[in-house]
Amino acid sequence: LKYRLSARDSLVVLYQYAESARQFNAFDPAEKAYQTIADKDQGKQYPLSRYWLAVVEQRQEKYEEAALHFEQFLQQNPAPNSPYPEWAQQGLENAEQARRTTGLPIPIHPTRLGRDINDSNAEYVADFLGDTLIYSTLNDIYNKDTHKPPRKYTK
Repeated sequence: LKYRLSARDSLVVLYQYAESARQFNAFDPAEKAYQTIADKDQGKQYPLSRYWLAVVEQRQEKYEEAALHFEQFLQQNPAPNSPYPEWAQQGLENAEQARRTTGLPIPIHPTRLGRDINDSNAEYVADFLGDTLIYSTLNDIYNKDTHKPPRKYTK
């Protein structure tokens, strides 16, 4: 049995594929699918395709492309009574800010706190009490434990 999709049906399937890929954080295939839809559909049947294209580009640190597609989405103004134009404007501002700051060095100087921290056991919930770092760890063993092997507990 052979079945041939019409151009409209193929866009339906492609849009569903793009949505699924985006929701599973598979941004590269989502980007390609949204780009194809945006080029073929021109915002008629799928007006949000250019918005989602910009979102997945931004998630991949493609800030120039994301800014361009957010601008195009805002020019099309496909959903004036929805939150998407506001979100697109915020996305555009974020993309432009990220584009300006990408590649700037962050002035940090990491220092290893010692062999007792970041070992093979879990340390978590770090906080400062004055100038002292306090954290929880799972690397203590209760010596009077009769369980074999001895169980670790949080300290």
